[in-house]
Amino acid sequence: MRTKKPNKKKEQGAETRKKLYESAQKLFKEKDFDAVGVEDITDEAGVTKGAFYVHFESKDVLIALVIADYAAQVDTDYKAFLADLPSDMPSAEVMLALIAKIADVLEGTIGYENMKKVYQRDIG
Repeated sequence: MRTKKPNKKKEQGAETRKKLYESAQKLFKEKDFDAVGVEDITDEAGVTKGAFYVHFESKDVLIALVIADYAAQVDTDYKAFLADLPSDMPSAEVMLALIAKIADVLEGTIGYENMKKVYQRDIG
């Protein structure tokens, strides 16, 4: 019986993509979107620009992925927060608790400067 060997090229590709993604996350937290270039991301990741374009069509596609992943994680966290509230809690108190949680995330996790970056970005 043959055992399937791991595809080393696929593993390396996945590792390169992960490095690029994590480097972009780090740089987008530190600088304005427009101040981060593909070369900055590839330098941080220790890979070539060609490798970047193998994995991502553009910097815009990469930042959209980073934001979508972050939003999905935050959504999961909010659902868990709501599930942990007492089932007999009045709906007005649930809403207030959720609003307070959202404010904490915006202020503590995302931060004012990052929110400013997102809303200053000219998407059109």
